[in-house]
Formats: sequence, structure tokens, C-alpha cells
Amino acid sequence: MKLSSSDRPQTHCLRPQTLCRSLPLTALKYWLTVIAIATLSACSSTNTPLTSTTLNSPFADSQPALSGNGRYLAFVSNRGGSSKIALYDLRAKQLVELPSLDRGDAIAETPSLSYTGRYIVYVASDRGRPEIELYDRISRRIQVLTNGYRGWVRNPNISADGRYVVFETGRRGQWDIEVLDRGPGIELDRAMVARPMRYPLEPRSYTPIGALIVAAIAGMISGCTPYPRLIESPFDPGGRSLNSPFNERSPDIAGRYLVFVSERQRRQNIYLYDLQTNQTIDLPGLNTLTTLASDPDVSSDGRYIVFVGNRQDRSGIYLYDRQTRQVREIAANLRASVRNPTISADSLRIAFEASINGQWDILVYTRSGQAIEVPSLPPL
Repeated sequence: MKLSSSDRPQTHCLRPQTLCRSLPLTALKYWLTVIAIATLSACSSTNTPLTSTTLNSPFADSQPALSGNGRYLAFVSNRGGSSKIALYDLRAKQLVELPSLDRGDAIAETPSLSYTGRYIVYVASDRGRPEIELYDRISRRIQVLTNGYRGWVRNPNISADGRYVVFETGRRGQWDIEVLDRGPGIELDRAMVARPMRYPLEPRSYTPIGALIVAAIAGMISGCTPYPRLIESPFDPGGRSLNSPFNERSPDIAGRYLVFVSERQRRQNIYLYDLQTNQTIDLPGLNTLTTLASDPDVSSDGRYIVFVGNRQDRSGIYLYDRQTRQVREIAANLRASVRNPTISADSLRIAFEASINGQWDILVYTRSGQAIEVPSLPPL
């Protein structure tokens, strides 16, 4: 779910990429139908999707993000004549409406989902600069999380319980990682209330009622500083902590773990950070001299890390198992460029982008490497 990285923060708003599309031969009946629907969509002010039952469309569908339970998949689509965030129900095999989320005056991209897909965090460019926003599917409200933040932001990612958001920041003139706390008084993603996330500054037991008490005490101690607020992100010149003198990119938070890409040690590697111990975790067998690793995502127990590996000018989706210390390729027989993998919190499903027939589409696989069929229309 990440944008392409650069060495230094850019001084312009993020814009979706323009992708080339090829034109395969298909039946005349199909094309007459597609042209008619596309014409109606182009003339419509509501930008209605071509169909509510297909994950992939004749247009570019990219930046996938699985919910923690693996049921929902958020992505960015150019269907309907404009770039917008869409939500697909993999169980019901249909799109889910997101009232009030997509506005014609805003460009939204890089979505991330909480465990049940209640909370969607993303980057929106509607005020002349990118802001990180959060959409609540229950209240149908949007909250700007970085209002007043000094620094460029991109690539947000939300924890399964919906409380914490990590993102890239260009505040220091390079890309670092920030951790934002929405506060102990928020309504957690309901599936995670029974087993909430634990972080260094939280109590050992945590319930919705306890959260209100903690919020009141925290407010008195801190002088009633409002949430959301930033958690101090450790910096170590020696490169043994979350941030270093080098670029840190593509953060993903899952439980107590945060996975990211860093250029410390003079090359691009994947790192795993423990938010409870404030230390990096060794990943033997993952980073090698023959593979350039990028776009990592981690399961909630920290066992599985999915990432893009580039070997000999070929990209592939790889899965690293911390228990066995082995790496294996997902979809090894797929002959296409791939990027932006995402893994569900329970590690059962993996989704990623693949450039097939000249455009980016989204593929879904099981952890064992079996493709999951999803309804799609052929590309234009």
C-alpha cells in the first residue's frame, strides 16, 4: 500500500500515477456494453463505479490494503472517471459503499484498514498539501489526524484496534517514522476489544471502561493535551532504534511490531521494531546481497513478513517466516511485475498489485500460495 519512495521528501502534493493501458481484442458485444457504461459514468457527476461486484475493472486498481480479519480489501481505483478509495468485501464479493469518504475536490490514496475494516486511514490532498485522515464506517465521519502538523506526510498505516497510526514524515529533511496515538478514550475496533494491543505506555490490562479512566488520568497529568498526539519516536545515530540518520520508509504496524525499510548500513533492508522493548529484532535470512527488499507488511504476531524482492531485474512477492527463518516466493509462476503486498493480521491472506495486460490489477492469494478467484473485468 505504499507509494514509490524517493531519497528526499518532495515539495509537491502527491498525485496518482498515470498508467499505460493496452487494448486486447474481445467480443463486440462486450465492448459495446463497456463503452456504453463508461460513457454514462463519464457524464455522471456521482462517478458511479462500473460494477459493484468486481474487484478489478477495465481501469487501474492499485494500492491494496487488507483488513486484519482478511475479509475487506481497500484500494485506489480509477473507475468511474476519477481516482478514489474503494472497499471490497471478499466474502460477499461486492463493493461496499463509503458515504462521505470520496469528495470530488480531494485526491485520496494509500489506504489502510483496522481489523474489521471499521477505520480507514489514508492520505488526502484537498488543502494544497497532503493530510492524513481517518474515516469511520460506523459514524461516517472524517477526522484529520495531522491538522497543524509541520512536515510532509505519506504512507499511513493503522493498527488492528484502530488506536495507533504510523506514517512517514519529512519533518527533518529526510523520511522518518512517526507514531500517532488517537487516545485511550476512542472506541476500539470491536473485534479487538477482547484482546487489545499493548504498548510501553499502556496499562497491563485495558478495557473500554478502563480506557476512560486512563484518559482522564492522562489528561490531568499531561495538562489536558488533546488527542491525537505523537508518541516520541526513538532516534539512534548508530541505527539500532526506530529512526536513524538515514531514510526510513514504508512503515506497517501490527500489534507490538512495526516493520519498515531503512537505508542504514548503506543499503536498503527490511527492519522489524518491537514497540514494547524499543529495540530492533534480528531477521536472519531475510535481507541478502542478491535481493533488494521493499514494501514490507507484517502479521499481528510478528511471525510472517511479506515483501517485494527484486532479483536480477525481476520482482516477486516473498514471505519470510521468523520461526523457520526461511523465505519463499508467493505466486512464483506469475509472469508480471508486482508491488505493494499486504497481509492480513491473521496471516491467512495476501494481496498485491500485478501489472497484467499493461495495467495494475489486484491479486489475492492464500499464505500457502493458492490464488483466490475474485470477479474481474478484462482491461481496456
